[in-house]
Amino acid sequence: MMRKFDDMATRLRARFPSFPDWPADAQLAILSLAWACGPAFHFPRLEAALRACDWRTAAIECRIADDAGTVKLRNAANRTMLRNAAAVVESVRDPSALYYPEDLTRTPESEAPTEPDLPNPPSEPKIVVDFERVHPKVPLGRPALDG
Repeated sequence: MMRKFDDMATRLRARFPSFPDWPADAQLAILSLAWACGPAFHFPRLEAALRACDWRTAAIECRIADDAGTVKLRNAANRTMLRNAAAVVESVRDPSALYYPEDLTRTPESEAPTEPDLPNPPSEPKIVVDFERVHPKVPLGRPALDG
């Protein structure tokens, strides 16, 4: 999995040179899209928005066509992350922090969401520094059977 992640991140950095400088939410959204569609995904308007770091337009253009089941949830999550990236850039929030699954643009006065509700955690961002600590290695294989 980590090899696949590294390969996708390398390809995305080649396509979008500013990728390492994007807000964490934007990086995760595009890694999610690359995981589903491959890092050579072809969405011209989205790609133009990403190159311009226009996160609001990217949120509108980021949509996998088969909008059913888990793809519908992925689309909603990716849009939330891209809207979060816009909110981070427009405010004084830390761009290295991952704010998802919180929707930084949702306020009590907002209209009812048009996308499925996803769980909102506490508003404090989670900064993931040590992947191994957060996601410890789990031994693979069959468990030993006691005889």
